[in-house]
Amino acid sequence: MPRVVAAWLRCYVMVNVVYFLTGGMWAYYVYLCWGHKFFSTGNMPAGKDMWEQIKVSSLSMPLYSMLPAVAEFCVEQGWTRAYSRISDVGVGWYLGYFVLYMTCVEFWVYWMHRGLHDVKFGYK
Repeated sequence: MPRVVAAWLRCYVMVNVVYFLTGGMWAYYVYLCWGHKFFSTGNMPAGKDMWEQIKVSSLSMPLYSMLPAVAEFCVEQGWTRAYSRISDVGVGWYLGYFVLYMTCVEFWVYWMHRGLHDVKFGYK
């Protein structure tokens, strides 16, 4: 199995584990334990609506799992640089690289998230 595929598979499995564990715990406490405090009578989301959101989230997970796998591939190819100390590049460059990195990550995550809202077959 190619390393990038193995990295994607590892990320995909962990995304599912984290999503279902944290989502399950959140739903248990918010809906079952404290639902009467958070929702007025009749305003708690229906089970059908929750399952719809789980389905759509599950459809997006393969795509979201690609982002770290591709990043890992780029690192392994030597297309990136990592600095363990700020003194290696100086404070100005370090802050500049940080701002550039965060801008790129936010740009791609925003457009990927927005694109996933257009997956019409995921919604009824």
